[in-house]
Amino acid sequence: MVKAQDFECMKMEKKEEFLSSQGNFIACRSQDPYYVDLYSIEDFFVEVWYVNMEEAFSRDGVSEISLLTEIKTITQEKDINRYIELYESSRA
Repeated sequence: MVKAQDFECMKMEKKEEFLSSQGNFIACRSQDPYYVDLYSIEDFFVEVWYVNMEEAFSRDGVSEISLLTEIKTITQEKDINRYIELYESSRA
């Protein structure tokens, strides 16, 4: 079992690997100019912060490029409350 403190000490690449294999996507929000994805891992939450770059052309056509800026563990109740408020306002 990985604890939040252990996750915080991981290098960025290891965090990405762990999120892709063990993380559960919950929600996305925006905070200009960032997009923030919320994941749960076992008994804690993690935010993935990124910026959407301009559209770029690939072999398959047009695609978006995202620049990952930070992966951080949520340690404050007020941070998770943002998602609760976002969810409640979307249901109103």
